[in-house]
Amino acid sequence: MSVRVNGEAVSRTLGGNNADGNGERSDDGYLVIDREWDGDRVEITFELPVVPVQAHPSVAVDAGRVALTRGPLVYCLEGVDHDRPLHQYRIETDAETESNFNADYRDALLDGVVTVTAAATVPKLEGWDGQLYRPAAEPTRSRESVTAIPYYAWDNRAPGELRVWLRKC
Repeated sequence: MSVRVNGEAVSRTLGGNNADGNGERSDDGYLVIDREWDGDRVEITFELPVVPVQAHPSVAVDAGRVALTRGPLVYCLEGVDHDRPLHQYRIETDAETESNFNADYRDALLDGVVTVTAAATVPKLEGWDGQLYRPAAEPTRSRESVTAIPYYAWDNRAPGELRVWLRKC
């Protein structure tokens, strides 16, 4: 039996009844399990980390932004999950903060999807006092977390804002 292995998978676990080892990974990206079968069940689990990706530098609109991916899926922020405009969030993507990405299966959400939570910062709005403009200065920011859902699942709960490309801290 040959099973296609996603290129982003960092590890795998092979289980089921009569499981014997992890199989062999072929040069063309398949996990090959060579054995005699007698009604056996095979369970394969792939570890897919959350990976922030960036667009080519020539894509001006996405400069300084990242998209969150997990395996072949692209994730997005959806307004229904957040209490402020999505453009205000900045995602922490430094090497030290990569552990701040968590993938969790949520059975009750849209008949079951894996969501991603990420560390983010948002501007503090105190001190604006109804002003539309003021002298330029980096705003004071506070930490929050954001929840991202697979892009294919957006706009299934309530109409609202969507954002794939997120500014970096």
